[in-house]
Amino acid sequence: MKGVLRKISQFLQVPVGFPAHPQVRRRIIIMVTVFPPAFILLFTPFGLQDYAGTTGIWVYVVIISYGVLSGLLTFLYLYWVPRWVGINTHHFQVRDASWYYGSFFLLLGSLNYFLTWSLEGWVGFSGYDWYLIVLRTLLIGIIPLSLVISWSIFQRKEKEAKAIETTPPEESSAKTITIQTDLHHERLQVHLDGLLYIESEGNYCEMYTLSEDGEPTKTLLRSTLLALENQLKGTSVLRCHRSYLVNVDKVTQLTGNSRGMQLHLRGTSTQVPVSRGKIETVKAALD
Repeated sequence: MKGVLRKISQFLQVPVGFPAHPQVRRRIIIMVTVFPPAFILLFTPFGLQDYAGTTGIWVYVVIISYGVLSGLLTFLYLYWVPRWVGINTHHFQVRDASWYYGSFFLLLGSLNYFLTWSLEGWVGFSGYDWYLIVLRTLLIGIIPLSLVISWSIFQRKEKEAKAIETTPPEESSAKTITIQTDLHHERLQVHLDGLLYIESEGNYCEMYTLSEDGEPTKTLLRSTLLALENQLKGTSVLRCHRSYLVNVDKVTQLTGNSRGMQLHLRGTSTQVPVSRGKIETVKAALD
């Protein structure tokens, strides 16, 4: 059971990307505005051609209103909601996406419910009708949502690839290093001046770095610690424990004794342990 829970926890920390480029966001808003009414008018799923008892021109008014409402809410969720709730769009993981997009569809479905009945004529709240509209909103919206997530992942990987290609070799070797993980074609460019330490978690590793605003951030890597250690040879990063790699340039203090020593790092309160066999190596690197 613990193994299953750990895998679920690791999956929830996988980065999925968040639409950041203004042009991409505009395209998403247009797609979300146009897709729902177009899909409903073309395929009339769930009997929506006679939705809520509407007839004639009111059918099109209600359906087009769905698209307008979807576009407005998407605009808020792309530009304003991340600021209101403190979403870190640079480290947007599966767990963040789950509740973020889940709340989006719950709110959109609820707004669709009240919009439908306000245009038709309010007849009182019905929990069953609300549930149906929220479910239909999710089923229709899952298609553009999948496209948005796929596009975000593609954009992120393309940006990383371009950054690797355009970085001059001498600058890259001095300040940054490219890490290859076990995931197909995944390469990460790590800035050594922001890297704190890396901790092993089975077949995964958690890399802790300092963001631009000085806050510690965690990135999940599909790789063993040994593989990362081999790729980081020749840098300021070394193994200090069987489960840890540490950037000695970030060490501010070494405390403890031969029975147990810890490294204190700049920018975080976390103390990285040092195993007995690595004490002399770490001390030499710090001198």
